[in-house]
Amino acid sequence: MEAETLNISMTAAPSRSSSASSLCVRKAIWLIVSLFLILTLIMAIARSVLKPRPPSFRVSSVSVSNFSVSDSELKGKYEIDLNITNPNKRVDVKVDEFIFLVCYDTMVVSAPQPVLQQPLVMYAEKMREKDMKVELRLMDTGPSGRRKKKMVKDWKKRVVNFNVRMKARVTYEDGIWGTKQKFLDIYCGDLDVEFFSIKDTGKLLGLGKDCNVTALEQD
Repeated sequence: MEAETLNISMTAAPSRSSSASSLCVRKAIWLIVSLFLILTLIMAIARSVLKPRPPSFRVSSVSVSNFSVSDSELKGKYEIDLNITNPNKRVDVKVDEFIFLVCYDTMVVSAPQPVLQQPLVMYAEKMREKDMKVELRLMDTGPSGRRKKKMVKDWKKRVVNFNVRMKARVTYEDGIWGTKQKFLDIYCGDLDVEFFSIKDTGKLLGLGKDCNVTALEQD
């Protein structure tokens, strides 16, 4: 009987050892999976909290020269000064691919042409602001319409209300999150330009206007 009992205890020992080893492996796997899930959650929260903000745009000056408007023609030249600011303290911003239009109400009154040859780069640590000058020719809007007639009346009163519409691509560059791109819709409204006694020249009234910036959803 003693020999039989000893034999049973010796055969049972490896089984308990194998079970303990399997349990340790399962615990290690669960620990690794849990750590991975926690890190993923932390990264997702950090991305949402530290989401880069789009640059801000401000029209600081508008000048109009050689301006003439009538029922049959529209001509002249715009000079528009923009101030662009990077609000992010840890993310560099590059702005390019500008589409730039000057409008009266919803009527486009500027001829399309390239306005930016090189990307504007605004670093997080330095040079967080950039000034940009845009020169555009006025575009003849064709036959006279209701808006053009109203524009003639405003011009005769020496104050014409313009708005500037832009689209641009912004690239966010960060050492941790990498590179991310967005397209922006920028609207600068209520730009009252006062024309002088010689009506072909006008300047923006006031100290400038901030623009509304909307990030466009990409497909």
